Amino acid sequence: MDFLEAWREAEPYTMLGAERGRVLWDTVTEVTAGCFYGAIAELGVYRGGTALLLRRAAPGYHLHLFDTFTGHPDGSRAHDIAASQPRGRFGDVALSRVIELLEPTLPIGMGVGRSGLTIHAGIFPDTLRHAALPMLRFVHVDCDLYDSVAAACRIFWPALEHGGVLLFDDYGFPDCVGAKRAVDEWAAIDPELRELHLATDGHTLTGQAWVRKP
Repeated sequence: MDFLEAWREAEPYTMLGAERGRVLWDTVTEVTAGCFYGAIAELGVYRGGTALLLRRAAPGYHLHLFDTFTGHPDGSRAHDIAASQPRGRFGDVALSRVIELLEPTLPIGMGVGRSGLTIHAGIFPDTLRHAALPMLRFVHVDCDLYDSVAAACRIFWPALEHGGVLLFDDYGFPDCVGAKRAVDEWAAIDPELRELHLATDGHTLTGQAWVRKP
């Protein structure tokens, strides 16, 4: 399956435009090409469109999905624009619909699907308390909030395989200043190890940023 075919299938279920979808597709196919170990994760699933794109881009990889499936959680908005990121934003989604989109044969209430899908429903990173995080090849972080992005950096980076990539969707968007701050603070701890790159569609910046683990 090529990107355009996969994008037509995923587009109704995501807020990404095609240019950001293409960056996501190209990055995950590049980091998984010729590599047959590790898993893929996404934090911030919403209606499941980008998760579907990930499944189509790397069908042989186990996919771990993290989301409240009830919208933004409570918590501090000290580093965010509170009016833009209220509690419950993106809550207009049912977990059952996401499961139906990604794996129609997965019974509601089960976490692991027969074809390599694990759904961690709840507030991240609390959802990892009783789950072992595997080694990862690629992580898509799309959760808007400072606290959530900071936790993603702290937790996913040690689990990332060498050569793997963290892709941040919200980095360049003015209503997600907390997400950018969390990434910048984390990358500044060791800029040589965590070299931050701004994503482009070949012509212009897409608002995404990514880091590859050396």
